[in-house]
Amino acid sequence: MPYRDIRRNFPETRFKHCYKVGQTMEYIAKKYYGYDDKAASEMFVLGYLHDSMYDYESDETLHNEIVAKYLPDQYKQDVLHHSTYQTEYSSDALDMLYFADQIVDGSGKICSFDERVADILNRHGTGDGVYKDTVDIVDYLKSKELFLTMKQDVCSNEKLKSAAIPVENMAQTWMHTVKVGCEDNPGLYLSMILSGADNGIFDENATKFSKQIQRQLSMKMDFGFLAEPEDQDDHTGLSI
Repeated sequence: MPYRDIRRNFPETRFKHCYKVGQTMEYIAKKYYGYDDKAASEMFVLGYLHDSMYDYESDETLHNEIVAKYLPDQYKQDVLHHSTYQTEYSSDALDMLYFADQIVDGSGKICSFDERVADILNRHGTGDGVYKDTVDIVDYLKSKELFLTMKQDVCSNEKLKSAAIPVENMAQTWMHTVKVGCEDNPGLYLSMILSGADNGIFDENATKFSKQIQRQLSMKMDFGFLAEPEDQDDHTGLSI
């Protein structure tokens, strides 16, 4: 199946959903998981990327599988499993992604778990596997006191709910990928949307992490024009 046309199929609402999931992950990573600014910014980037490959989905390969393929090893499994509840793999990052993805609706607004289920039901119907997967993940979240505490906090946090989403900058960054021939190259597409670091989308820590991913994608996939000199003090040992 050919890749979808990015220009027609990437709605503004998905920009907003991805960004707000990232903001939420960064917030809970600091407050509830004790992450420092650098580690919390990496959670933001995971949220920003988690649904970025829907336009490359096919009958054979799902969006989460495509994103995971291009991420550093330590985060592959988290993004790979974020769409389906399972017990074979677990991590704090996956729990944060489960939580943030189910407390931000398809339009990028913070909502309750039940409102998220209703949102998915309205868009996908009961016969779609997405609805069942959402119900399973929400049931898991409701079974843990920590997630219920975080839900109460996040849903009442006006600062987080109203935090700006740079939709125009995101649109410019993501749509620019069409101009450089990314329609048939998901790895290049991911590298290009990470260039949002240069468009006011990321903070300093998220920028450094995104550029580490870009450099390794460049080396792995021979995108020489994307590579930048590595910072002398920046040696995190990421591997793809």
